[in-house]
Amino acid sequence: MTANKKIDRKAEVAALNAAAMDGTLPDDLNPLFVFQMTHNELLVAIATGKIDAVQLAREELANRGMGKTGTWVGFDRAASDWGL
Repeated sequence: MTANKKIDRKAEVAALNAAAMDGTLPDDLNPLFVFQMTHNELLVAIATGKIDAVQLAREELANRGMGKTGTWVGFDRAASDWGL
């Protein structure tokens, strides 16, 4: 990560923390908390590329029938939208 990206990331994290503290961003929508309940073994597998978290998210959205805008489109179309 370049120095500029590190600065940008620190600012992003600070903003998300501030939003969490002042209640303007619910915890269940805060990306800082997405892995809070995830076992270390799974986090290591994701961080080392053994598990593709993006692919898992796509599959889960398709299983929920959700399209790329986050709205219900049905299971068949969602699978198609997500390339499954």
